Amino acid sequence: MKEGNILHVSNLAEMISVIDNLGKEPDNVRRSFVSLVHGLPSGCPCNRAQRKDQAVRGYCLIATSFDENEQLKVKQVNEVEKVIISFNGEILNEF
Repeated sequence: MKEGNILHVSNLAEMISVIDNLGKEPDNVRRSFVSLVHGLPSGCPCNRAQRKDQAVRGYCLIATSFDENEQLKVKQVNEVEKVIISFNGEILNEF
């Protein structure tokens, strides 16, 4: 969600959007995360909670994995000066 000059990323769908907007093929961790999130609504409900936990762990890992070039690209694409990545109210990364 964009507020003024700040992009707030706080859920799985918003992280997918950030990854998609990097304009390059995602690495294995990011590709697995995107696939896992897209598959959450379908598949066996018996392991959905486990898959959601995996997606949240991936989200937290990805939140701190952006290199300087990627950070700049995220800011440029979203036309913001600052990006705050959080989950459940906890800030995981700011750049």
